[in-house]
Amino acid sequence: NNVAGSVTLTVEDLECLREDQFLNDQIVDFYAKLLQERMAPKEAGRIHIFSSFLSKKLEARGSEADVAKWTKGVDIFSKDFLMIPMCKALHWTLAVVCFPGAQRTTVRCASPLVRGSGLTFPCILHFNSIRRSDQGVFRPIRAYLQREWDAKKRQTEGARDFASEGGVQGWTPKCPQQDNDCDCGVFMLESLERMCIDDPEKSLGEVVMGGDASGFMQR
Repeated sequence: NNVAGSVTLTVEDLECLREDQFLNDQIVDFYAKLLQERMAPKEAGRIHIFSSFLSKKLEARGSEADVAKWTKGVDIFSKDFLMIPMCKALHWTLAVVCFPGAQRTTVRCASPLVRGSGLTFPCILHFNSIRRSDQGVFRPIRAYLQREWDAKKRQTEGARDFASEGGVQGWTPKCPQQDNDCDCGVFMLESLERMCIDDPEKSLGEVVMGGDASGFMQR
């Protein structure tokens, strides 16, 4: 249909749903739209799901103006979670920016995966179903957050550091792992659904393995 923001699927797109096939951008964006419709109003107001094309734009030089248009009417720093489906080298993963507008705050956490004494917000979580840490994922997201803040918030709220690792921590939590070469899209969408439809605070608490961030998250 021609509803604003809708995603059109072709027969070719549906072929991606067959066994041993790789999900494409259209299928990912369609499922993300379904999740948005299923979210409770309270959650929908605090979670923003980006198109899967964002990650490609973030990697492309000279695309800053195009990316800025995607959030022209959205204050991303008022959201609690930014969901960014990513496809890099034919592998789907999910990046989640947690509390992008928060003042730098550290929550005590017992997880051996978290450096130091706790998890510091804002932060970027990278859910990867092939267990590896890809530090290259964080750089373009940090740069994007920095551009958005400088363009829309700096004049009224002052300077903030998003571009450095010290400004926005990035790490790769444990998540379910695929045992083949083609199901990364399914695993990525499972992580997205868990964060959007299940209780986001509960899901985040589970991935940090014992961290207690409920007081801060329910601010």
